[in-house]
Amino acid sequence: MKLILIRHGETEGNARGIYQGSLDLSLNRQGETQCLEIKEKLREFNIDKVFSSPLKRAVESAEVIFKLDIDEDKNLIRKKNYPPIIKIEEFKEINFGLWEGKCYKQISSEFKDHYESFLSDYKAFVFPQGESFKEFYSRVASGLQDIRDVCKDEETVAIVAHGGTLKVILCELLGLGENGFYSFNVYHGCYSFLSLYGNTVVVERINK
Repeated sequence: MKLILIRHGETEGNARGIYQGSLDLSLNRQGETQCLEIKEKLREFNIDKVFSSPLKRAVESAEVIFKLDIDEDKNLIRKKNYPPIIKIEEFKEINFGLWEGKCYKQISSEFKDHYESFLSDYKAFVFPQGESFKEFYSRVASGLQDIRDVCKDEETVAIVAHGGTLKVILCELLGLGENGFYSFNVYHGCYSFLSLYGNTVVVERINK
């Protein structure tokens, strides 16, 4: 199976530097532009299936990338043929609880003890009135396995989701587990491309 991992385009929350998590924000203009750029980058691929987080910023990104096209006059038009966008609940971003809608400075000030606990051991941390890291990692890994179970070896599959979600997927595929979560970043307006051969995973491109 060929797997393309796409982080959603930018939102106003991203631009402001807040923890979004389960907040359901739409793309901003920069995010839409990023998705149009990804569309061009992906023209070389024949994509069979598209999976997305159900949050707006991911679904809107998937729709721009896979449902729309640009005509000769540079107008956006709807494609006649495109793969359906299948929403996967397990691919939502982590629920940051009371941290959502706040920036780093607010969190480190208002939740000082919690923040220090997070820095000392993120794997054991439970976000106040939110999810634990372990719960988040487990549900994303479960969603990934469901996709691998239903997709054929010869198919090219795209996943449009969030930075945290895609990092879990990469950790699972590369055998890094929870310890590898902060080993790399996943950027807006970029995609990663992996080839899966049974238990062997080849990273063809990352953050392109």
